[in-house]
Amino acid sequence: MLEDEESMAEDEIAALIRRYENNLRIVRGDIAALDNRMMTLEKAIAGVRDEVRHEARALSDKLDQYRALLTELPIVVDPGYSACPPTEVPDTVVPDAVRARQLAVLVREAFSRAGDPEVLTLAQILEHLAVVDPQTWRQWDGHPRRLALAGRMIAAIFRAGRLDMPNQRLRLPGRPTGYRLSQVTRAALIGPGQGRSG
Repeated sequence: MLEDEESMAEDEIAALIRRYENNLRIVRGDIAALDNRMMTLEKAIAGVRDEVRHEARALSDKLDQYRALLTELPIVVDPGYSACPPTEVPDTVVPDAVRARQLAVLVREAFSRAGDPEVLTLAQILEHLAVVDPQTWRQWDGHPRRLALAGRMIAAIFRAGRLDMPNQRLRLPGRPTGYRLSQVTRAALIGPGQGRSG
C-alpha cells in the first residue's frame, strides 16, 4: 500500500515536471519571438531615422539655396504678381538698396494677396513677412512691443536703401500705422532713390 502511494506521488511529480518543462519551452519560444520582433522594430526605426535625416539634410540644403537667392538676387518676385517683373540692378546700387527693394516687393506681395486694398496696417504686412521670412520677422513673437520693433526695422531698411517709404497713421479704427498701395507699388517698381513723387 505504501509502495503504491509512493509510486503515485512520483508519477504526479513527474507530471508536474513535464508540465513545467513544457511551459518553460513555450515561454522561451515567446521570448525568442519577442526578441525577433524587437530586432525587426529596431531595424525599422533605424531605417526611418536614416530616412528622416536624409530628408532633413535635403530640406536644409534647399533652405540654404533659397536664402542665398534672397541675398544675391537683385529682386525677389512673387510669381503670382506680374506687376513686378525682374529688372537688372546697376552695379553701383549698394546692398542696402537691394535689401530695401526686396522688402518693398515683399510688402507689395502682401497687398496683392490681400486683394490690393488702398492701405494695409503694419500688423497685416508683418503677418505676410512672417510667413515668407520667419527667421527675420518672427524674432519678436511674444514681445509686448512686437509691432513697434518690426515697424522700426522696416523703416530702417527703407531708410538705409534710400527708398521713400514713410509709414503713416491710417484713417482706420485705432489709427494704426501702415502703408498705402500707391507708395508701395511705386517703390517696388521704380527702386531706390527714385520713389519720391515730386
